[in-house]
Amino acid sequence: MRNIRIRALALVGLLLLTLAARADVIYGPGLNRVEAGKGYQQAQALAEQMGVELADGMPLYKPANAQPLNACMVVHPQCEVGIDRDDIYLVSEKGLIPEITDYLDQWIEDIQSASGNVIRFVSDPNDADVLVSACQSFKRYGEYSGGGMSAEGYACTVQLTATQLSDTGNSVSLTLTNKPQDTVTLRGNGRFWKTAPRLAGSDQLDAFVGSIMCWYGYGAHVGSKGAPVRCVQQGLIRRSFLGGKADGSFGPRTENALKALQEAYSLEKTGVVDGKTLVAVYYDHGAVDMVR
Repeated sequence: MRNIRIRALALVGLLLLTLAARADVIYGPGLNRVEAGKGYQQAQALAEQMGVELADGMPLYKPANAQPLNACMVVHPQCEVGIDRDDIYLVSEKGLIPEITDYLDQWIEDIQSASGNVIRFVSDPNDADVLVSACQSFKRYGEYSGGGMSAEGYACTVQLTATQLSDTGNSVSLTLTNKPQDTVTLRGNGRFWKTAPRLAGSDQLDAFVGSIMCWYGYGAHVGSKGAPVRCVQQGLIRRSFLGGKADGSFGPRTENALKALQEAYSLEKTGVVDGKTLVAVYYDHGAVDMVR
């Protein structure tokens, strides 16, 4: 009996190694839903690809070709994928396909839309300067009865955390929660609360997106100071609209250069960094035309 048990454990171990070898890094549109259930393996693969150590949270790395305002989205390694009568399953423990992957494409679209297409998601993490991790969790809320069902209630919480990889001191999180009465769709025999909170149209999403854009100088005007202004100045210098050095102080010299840029791109000459102007600082006319 012991030999049978040892052989069984060996087979399980071999299966897990096979699954780990097949796990891909998954981000952005076109998700591979079969592999997306392995959030921990995804984070581990990302860490190995970028040559960094996988810590308790998402691995942070230095992109080879970081592009301003480009982002990629990954599932957080501690994402909780669902619940049944007995347990809350962690991706890293069960390797199940998380319901969260059904929403990643939608959340990417929501973020891009809320930014007016200023923030753009890309498939190659080396091209992204913003890493967005999505973590879905289920917390017990007590007994819940409603809609013809009676069950233990769990609140479904989604937390998105964005970190600027070129300056990891810049990080912002958005947390939204659905209580059981808003999360009553069950699947099969298990008690899976799978309706995630909606991001679109929320004030929290607007604030989340605004913070990311501000890292690159969005909203900067005469009198503004700091690293975001320096980013704008560096962009203007690269585009030959501004001479000298980037000093992080938005004065008349920077305002005149910004207005010259706006004129070159047929934008309103406000001297203020709005969405279209922000993209124009870093990209060509084609990219600006995508901004609403």
